[in-house]
Amino acid sequence: MKRRLLIVLYIVNVIFSLLPVNHISADNTITYIDRILDPDGNVVEKETVLTDYEIYNGQTELIDNKWYVIDSNRTVEDRVNINGNVGLVVVDGVEINFKKGLHVGPGNKLSIFGQKNDSGILYARAGWYDAAIGSNDKDDDGHDASAGSIFIYGGTIDAYGGHDAAGIGGG
Repeated sequence: MKRRLLIVLYIVNVIFSLLPVNHISADNTITYIDRILDPDGNVVEKETVLTDYEIYNGQTELIDNKWYVIDSNRTVEDRVNINGNVGLVVVDGVEINFKKGLHVGPGNKLSIFGQKNDSGILYARAGWYDAAIGSNDKDDDGHDASAGSIFIYGGTIDAYGGHDAAGIGGG
């Protein structure tokens, strides 16, 4: 009898460990890991608390001076434009798939962060000649486009550009 009870408790524990965890605290703060190099070239991790952010809900325009938190699995069908200085936090255990990638044009900045376990995954693919994360094939005047600034501080990034284009960087 005791053995059966222990087996049942073990199974219940395993099931509960597989359930998604809410990574946003009761006071609506979220943490992310900021990684920098010290003067000796060593990686230094700093856990940072974020209080002013928006939950990413699939919008295709991410705007200047805003933080977006990706807290649930989702697929985004359209190309997403980064306008200005944008921060993304991919929550541990979450997968997001940008099927047409993220456009970071000249003068714009995208910073991607993970959390403590670095188990959030961002997938990005791109259309013909576009970078998965970075520039489009051509700018508005038809010239070869260049990318803005892209910084990756954590999480797992899986990026494949279109034909003859970078996964991250120029189209």
